[in-house]
Amino acid sequence: MGKVFREGLERLKEKHKIIREIRGKGLMIGVEMKFEVKDILFDGIANNLLLLYSGKNILRLLPPLVISESDINKALETLDLILTKEVQRRNV
Repeated sequence: MGKVFREGLERLKEKHKIIREIRGKGLMIGVEMKFEVKDILFDGIANNLLLLYSGKNILRLLPPLVISESDINKALETLDLILTKEVQRRNV
């Protein structure tokens, strides 16, 4: 499932230029952003997606090891909406 999640995040990186880098191993993934992630964290909570942070500009993704592919796809869709909103908010 880590590979599926990582590939989906790489597609989001191509779409959203506010993502600087994606790194990690397995399902422990860090997404480095070009800006602080505070607003993204709150938008995630508002959209039922729990995100963590590591530093001011890194999102930490630590899903349960029993996550399904459909749950990963739902998380990626939600993250796509959140990032689109963030790009519009920042006029990037």
